[in-house]
Amino acid sequence: MKSTRTLVLSILGVMVAFGAAAVLSSRSSEVSVSAPAETIESVIVVRAHREDLTRTLTLPGDIKPLQEVSVHAKVSGYLKAIHVDRGDWVKAHEPLAQLEIPEMDREYHRLESDMIMKRRIYQRLADIHRENPDLIALEEVELGQTEFEMAKDSLDELSIMMAYATIRAPFDGVVTTRYVHPGALIQAGTTSQANGMPLVTIMDLDRVRIIVAIPESDVAWITQTTPVSITVDAWSGKEWTGRVTRYAHALNPDTRTMPTEIEVSNPDHVLYPGMYAHVTFTLQTMDNRLVLPRQAVLKTPTTRELLVVDNERVKAVVVQTGYEDERWVEITEGLTGEERIILQDHQRIRPGDRVTVREGTN
Repeated sequence: MKSTRTLVLSILGVMVAFGAAAVLSSRSSEVSVSAPAETIESVIVVRAHREDLTRTLTLPGDIKPLQEVSVHAKVSGYLKAIHVDRGDWVKAHEPLAQLEIPEMDREYHRLESDMIMKRRIYQRLADIHRENPDLIALEEVELGQTEFEMAKDSLDELSIMMAYATIRAPFDGVVTTRYVHPGALIQAGTTSQANGMPLVTIMDLDRVRIIVAIPESDVAWITQTTPVSITVDAWSGKEWTGRVTRYAHALNPDTRTMPTEIEVSNPDHVLYPGMYAHVTFTLQTMDNRLVLPRQAVLKTPTTRELLVVDNERVKAVVVQTGYEDERWVEITEGLTGEERIILQDHQRIRPGDRVTVREGTN
């Protein structure tokens, strides 16, 4: 009987021990569910700083020569010789080609003979009148003088036309196209363009011009003192300084842009007409502006926000922004400049999160 009582008491003790263990385990589980460990993220922060900002506008443009002309003959004739070809550099008034005009040569000899004869008649009449005024009236002498002068004027006029048989360069430049060969019949360029084929095309490349279309939103900033720089794909790493020489003062109604012309010095002749140029206008310089890197600014449809770390906690701050470029965003309102602003990881970090910070560089 005594042994049975002892066995019952032992079993009850074991059951009590198991029950206590189960209760402790349940309470431990409840504690772990209700108070999980807090995750602490590491973020890079920057501070707003002062920076000089420059507002620029980059537009495409085609390079054109300062001067370009297709050289025509002023008189008709056969091309006797042409002295230049594509790529040749020429000076102003340098002979380019020579025409052969047989009819004009014959006419010149006829007019020359007529002028010589009328000059002799006039001189004879003048001599007779001077020695014996009664034999020759003064009116006859004056008539002879008039006929001589008219013959001389006709010869001089033809001489001027014959000089056009030598075709000369109108200005310094390079021959970019040659159209004819010796023996070709050249029609005078004073006739219709359908008949008057040019001999060559010459371009002046000492300076080049670039015409760009300025959008309506930026035309107010364009003046003849607006700084301009030019780059081209063909010469990587090189930059030229240009000058706004003229602009239309009116917008194209189809594109709402204003044609603007820039001239660029080209002494090395490395800017070729037809090249595609990138023209950058410096529209405005803004000194000492409070700025942040672009990636630090969160853009929403209605606001601009920053994630700021304050006492190891993240909070959102709404700011007002001004000018933006490829690198910086100007902050006009909402910051003192001392805040620690999260630079990136905006998708991972939320307001209220606890974080550790690492200072980044702007």
